[in-house]
Amino acid sequence: MPETKPLVAAAFICEKILVEEGNIYSAIRIVDTYKVKLIKIAQLKETVPRPTSIGDSTQLLDMSALVIVKAGTVTGKHEMSFRVRNPEGKETPFPDKFPVNFAMNDPAEGANATIRFVMPANANPGLYWIDVLWDGESLTSIPLKLVRESGSQGTA
Repeated sequence: MPETKPLVAAAFICEKILVEEGNIYSAIRIVDTYKVKLIKIAQLKETVPRPTSIGDSTQLLDMSALVIVKAGTVTGKHEMSFRVRNPEGKETPFPDKFPVNFAMNDPAEGANATIRFVMPANANPGLYWIDVLWDGESLTSIPLKLVRESGSQGTA
């Protein structure tokens, strides 16, 4: 009996994904843990409002995820999608869906999906999961651990 899901060749989070000529992918800084360092900034005697720490909602974590699948015995038209689960278990679907058509009947035929997402640097620390869905069913999950570190007093 043929499989209903493709084989996962790669699934990870990184800082940046380059797609070069010939549809060649390069992943820059593959990570599964982001450390956010909060640095207190001394209050200034200016009238311009300033954040009291780096890592507040004005700072963002900008990340990408890359998923590469191979057809194996899967053929036909399918859909890959994503959702994010936060440390409390709340699920947020990613709005884009990625159509896949394995039409060549070649087990090595592949499909790639990339998503770029941002999180506020003051997001709750803990373990997040990027769920990869195939036709609405779980294919794999990618972990993302967010760790908050305290910094020393600084000035601006």
